[in-house]
Amino acid sequence: MKYIIFILFLLPNLLFADRIFFKIAVDETHYSSFEFSEIENVNKNLHFIFSKYQDLYFDINKTKKEFYNIKKKSNLKFNGKSVSVYELFPVFKDRFSQILWVNKNCIVRKEVYDLEGKLMYAYGHAGDMPEDSFEENNEYAQSAKEYFQGFGYRGFDIKMVKRLSNGALHILYDDGVNSFSIFKTTPAIMKEEVKRIILGNYVYSTNLDNSTYTVVGTIPYSEMNEVIKFIKDKKIDTKGGN
Repeated sequence: MKYIIFILFLLPNLLFADRIFFKIAVDETHYSSFEFSEIENVNKNLHFIFSKYQDLYFDINKTKKEFYNIKKKSNLKFNGKSVSVYELFPVFKDRFSQILWVNKNCIVRKEVYDLEGKLMYAYGHAGDMPEDSFEENNEYAQSAKEYFQGFGYRGFDIKMVKRLSNGALHILYDDGVNSFSIFKTTPAIMKEEVKRIILGNYVYSTNLDNSTYTVVGTIPYSEMNEVIKFIKDKKIDTKGGN
C-alpha cells in the first residue's frame, strides 16, 4: 500500500506553518477534501465531523498483535523531526487497514482503507507537527471495559453504552485501532436491509427479532452481520451511560 495521501498533500503545503488536511469518502463514489490552518477556524459542522475522526494518541505496544500484521518504518524525517510509519493489516478479513504516521505517541497522519483498498478517510498535518500527545484518561471508558468484560468481540472491547433520546441503545466497540457502533431500536423500523458507505464508514442495517440493528464503523459488512448475531441475545444495560 502506497503512501498516497502523504505524497499528495505534503508537497504543495511545505510553505505553510501548520495546515491540516482531511479527506473522506462521502459515499461509494464521491470524496470531499478540506484543508485549514487551525481546527478552531473551520465551520461548526466540519469541526464536529473532523473531531469524530481525529485520533491524537497511538501506542504500538497496546495494539492487539493477534489481530494485526504490522509493518514499521522508523526514523523517517519530516520537518526535522523523526517519525515512524506503521502499516496495520488485519490478520483476518474482519477489520480495516490503517497507515499511521507517528511522532513519539502523537499521530500526525492517519489513513484508513477497507478490505478492497478503498480509502475511507485520511487526515494529517501538512506543515508543523504537534509536539506530543497523551493517552486520554477516560474513567468511564475504562470502567465500561471492566464491567463488560464478558461482551468482548474478536479483540474489540465495549467502550461505551448509552441510551439515546429516541430510545435506541448505542454500544461502542473499539480495539485500539478500529471501532464500530451498534444501534438497536425496538420495535423494528427498517423496511429493507441497507449497506452503504457514509462519511468514511461502512453502514449496515437489518431487522432481527423485531428490532432494527444498525452497525457503523471500520469493519466489513460480513463482520457487521456477525456482530449483530453476537449481540442480539446479550443483556446489556447502560451502567455509567445516559
